[in-house]
Amino acid sequence: MYMTKTARKGKWVIGTVLFVLLTNVFAPVRFIPAMLTLGLETSLWDPMEYSTLHGNFQIQQDGIIVKSYPWSIVSLYFNDYKACRPTSPDTVLYRLYTLKPYQFWDYLNYFIRPQWRLPYLPPDQIQPPLNPRPPSICPESTPDHPLR
Repeated sequence: MYMTKTARKGKWVIGTVLFVLLTNVFAPVRFIPAMLTLGLETSLWDPMEYSTLHGNFQIQQDGIIVKSYPWSIVSLYFNDYKACRPTSPDTVLYRLYTLKPYQFWDYLNYFIRPQWRLPYLPPDQIQPPLNPRPPSICPESTPDHPLR
């Protein structure tokens, strides 16, 4: 049976749309792009770094598998940072990574994850630390809470 060019294009479009939808919605399918980059030194997933404008608070989540802090801990540490420095003007958290349109498997995350609602700040625009540094009303950092 002969298919017209339009019918073939339609099948490709439908197939592509279904693949993008599946990789965004169903967890088992989401691992297909992740498996394609495992073992590579540089993967499609860069560390997700966060900072205040003056860099007094900086933290990161690692790429594919979050080896450092999950978002809940990043948020907790940043809230503690703000509570410890009530007079500091440096209390806006910025994400230092951009949206990557070719990472279609993350499209859903761009809309539902709170870290994507943070304002973007290019890493080269972090300003020098505040001088003098705003005083902290909290004790110094401890091994269980290293970012105070």
